[in-house]
Amino acid sequence: MDLPRITGVLLILAGVAHLAVPTRLLDIAARVYHAVLKVEFDPLPEASNRVQVLGVGLIAAGAHLLYYGGLLPSSE
Repeated sequence: MDLPRITGVLLILAGVAHLAVPTRLLDIAARVYHAVLKVEFDPLPEASNRVQVLGVGLIAAGAHLLYYGGLLPSSE
């Protein structure tokens, strides 16, 4: 099993979700905060943009792991 590459695929999928449905993810976060922490989570209007920026970072990290198979490229 190649754990770094599997992790890379999962990061890419999470990144795509962050790009595709940021408001839905914020709604889920609000429900979880309310259910688990018993606090209100009211995201600011620019929160969707921040979620999408996070998605780009997740895709970049996932692509790196998928391509190199680890944090550092092997010298082989």
